[in-house]
Amino acid sequence: MKSVKRLRDTHAEATRKALVAAAALRFARDGHAGTSLDDVAADIGTTKGAVYHHFKDKKALFLAAYELLSQDLIAALSADPRMQETTVGGPIGAFLALATQDRYRRVLFVEGPAVLGSKVCREIDMRYAFGLLARLVGRYGVAELLPQVSIGVLSNLLIALLIEGAQLISASDDPAQTAQQVELLLTQAIESMSQPSAQA
Repeated sequence: MKSVKRLRDTHAEATRKALVAAAALRFARDGHAGTSLDDVAADIGTTKGAVYHHFKDKKALFLAAYELLSQDLIAALSADPRMQETTVGGPIGAFLALATQDRYRRVLFVEGPAVLGSKVCREIDMRYAFGLLARLVGRYGVAELLPQVSIGVLSNLLIALLIEGAQLISASDDPAQTAQQVELLLTQAIESMSQPSAQA
């Protein structure tokens, strides 16, 4: 009986993961309003009843898709060679380039806050991004600033700036030009923190 239960649990978990992956693709392409639970179910060869077995409603499925895409974005960012550059412009450019890809843009930076609320989105963002941001703050942060301001505060402010930049680019009529401006401003802002203050 235990082996049967384990097999059933394994199948259920596999179905859940497949639903979330299919939903992430649908939401990224068609948006929250344009995605139906029937379509998501059909994408993996199951029924809407199976969706409701795992998720209360479409918002709950969107939340799971948002979380999956957040994890994927941080994993892709961590693997990007630009994250190893000695200047902060490399990581900023890597984040903006990835964040504005179709796979992430609509769910994470356009519709996510409207569907889930900014507070929920920020909690998820920080859950997966904090470790990476903390390492970047440690690498580029001002040595004399860190004893006065916690890495947690700096990380929260940095992610707010990065997310706002991605949202500006995503909503722009000229994404390429906006991306150049956002990258320049963010790079200069963070580099300014990395400069020792003038001694009197």
